[in-house]
Amino acid sequence: MHIGKRIREEQRARDISCVHLADKLNVVPQQLSRWRNAEDLKLSVVIKIANVFGMTVDEFIGKEEATK
Repeated sequence: MHIGKRIREEQRARDISCVHLADKLNVVPQQLSRWRNAEDLKLSVVIKIANVFGMTVDEFIGKEEATK
């Protein structure tokens, strides 16, 4: 599971800009950029991102496998 890829997918699906998402996550856009390029992240960060997308962590990280 490539977490950064999932962030990018959900952003595209919801048409959310990086600046807007970074604002919702209360981080600077540069931090969001690092997360978007990361293969894995701390669980606390994944929870925060999933919550912003209105998803559970299982939904957020499991979606890739479900669509194959």
